[in-house]
Amino acid sequence: MEDKIIRFIESFTAFGEQVTELFTKRHCYGFALILLNNFKEGSIWWDKYNRHAIFKYNDDFYDITGLTYPSNDIYEIPVRIDEDVYKLHYDY
Repeated sequence: MEDKIIRFIESFTAFGEQVTELFTKRHCYGFALILLNNFKEGSIWWDKYNRHAIFKYNDDFYDITGLTYPSNDIYEIPVRIDEDVYKLHYDY
């Protein structure tokens, strides 16, 4: 399954560095939601030190860059994937 997650992430990064920058600098939580919506067995975690939302599947963590290694100061963010997710929006 981990290879499938990496291939899924690569389908985004193939569009260029702008995509990586977007999902790294401001919309990491949005990308974690995309991963959760497609790999429902995972969960979203917050890396407090790096101020970065990441996706956990089994014992591995992922973000737009692929496999990532969070700081030791992380905690799970409870998220429920259903129709409410599609009502989320960002007010920056």
